[in-house]
Amino acid sequence: MPDAAIFDFDGVICDSEPAHYAAFNQTLEPLGIHISKHDYYDKYLGYSDVELIAQLFKELGRETDNRQIETIAREKMITFERIISGTDCIYDGVRELLELLNGRNIPCAICSGALMDDINAMLKGCDILKFFEVIVTADDVKRCKPDPEGYLTALTKLNAKHSGRIRPGNAVAIEDSLWGLQAARKAGLKTIAVTNSYRADKLVSADLIVSGLGELTIDKIDGICDK
Repeated sequence: MPDAAIFDFDGVICDSEPAHYAAFNQTLEPLGIHISKHDYYDKYLGYSDVELIAQLFKELGRETDNRQIETIAREKMITFERIISGTDCIYDGVRELLELLNGRNIPCAICSGALMDDINAMLKGCDILKFFEVIVTADDVKRCKPDPEGYLTALTKLNAKHSGRIRPGNAVAIEDSLWGLQAARKAGLKTIAVTNSYRADKLVSADLIVSGLGELTIDKIDGICDK
């Protein structure tokens, strides 16, 4: 039986990346900046909002400072919440998997590069936050994926709740991107990739690849763990 399951959020629990992409471009358009869909998914998907904006300005050779970056990030968040408001963006199979894990008393957590305000906005009315004992967001870390800081933080918080019994090699991270898989593996976790954002051939480093969370069973998850 796995000790715990740690979920990425965007692209795993919630189909929110199209809304994030639209919000970035609507916010950046008055500055004469446009992110192509290819670049967004190929280069920036693992970044936090602040890191994406800073990296974009750097690549464009445009001067900026922390105050401007934070202002743009706040405007993007407001735009994103307006776009996502009232939409049902939860992937099929998410609730069922969470109920299955909960029924087996397997602790669940979120490790996301999103902000907590964004997650609350997307899950408003969905009633699934109750399944997660720990939520680690961009608000809680200094370094985003592929750095393992977020996953290590989630493991530390889970172990504080469970007397240190959560072993990384017997816990799984569920991810949709190469950056997320790298972060999870650096933290010592087993990895499951779901092909919501990328094709399976882009996610071959995962211990298990599925096309949707509805495919996962306890036996499949247990099969990749150290026992």
